[in-house]
Order: sequence, then structure tokens, then C-alpha cells
Amino acid sequence: MVFWISLAVLLVALVAGIAYCVLRGLQLYRNAKRASGTITAEMDRISEVTRQIERQSAKAAAASERLNSATGRLAQSRARLDVQLAAVREAQAQLRRTFWFVPGI
Repeated sequence: MVFWISLAVLLVALVAGIAYCVLRGLQLYRNAKRASGTITAEMDRISEVTRQIERQSAKAAAASERLNSATGRLAQSRARLDVQLAAVREAQAQLRRTFWFVPGI
């Protein structure tokens, strides 16, 4: 009789253990599936943001090139202006020396 009771307790414990493991396994599977979906969505979002950053970086590089080109042209124009201003100042000085008696020149 004791044998049958201990066998029944063993079988109940074995079935309960298996049921517990199956339920925990199903819970783990569901959590992994949910986490996988969340991770996939976040990876897609990160990929999109990375693509946007790459596009903005390319635009910034192009703008930098245009800015460097414009800066070079501005330096050339400024050099020409400086030469022209020097010529105008020289001409004004020559006029002042020549027409020293005329006020306002």
C-alpha cells in the first residue's frame, strides 16, 4: 500500500513538474517572440535614422564644398577690390595734390 501511495506521489510530482516546465517554456517563447518584434521594430527605426543621418551628412559635405568654393571666390573678389580701392585712393591723392586749391577734393 505504501508503495502505491509513493508511486502516486511520484507520478503527480512528475506530471506537475512537466506541466510547470511546459508552462514556463510557453511563457519564455511568448516573451521571446514579443521581444523579437520589439527589437526588430527598433532596429528598423535605427536603420531609418541612420539613413537620414547619412543623407544629412552628404548634404552637409556638399554645402561645405560650396562654402569653400564661395570663400575662395570671395577672397579673390576682396583682393581685386583692395587693388581697385588702392587705385582710387591713389587717384584721389593725385587729384588732391593737383587741385589743392579746390575745396572738397
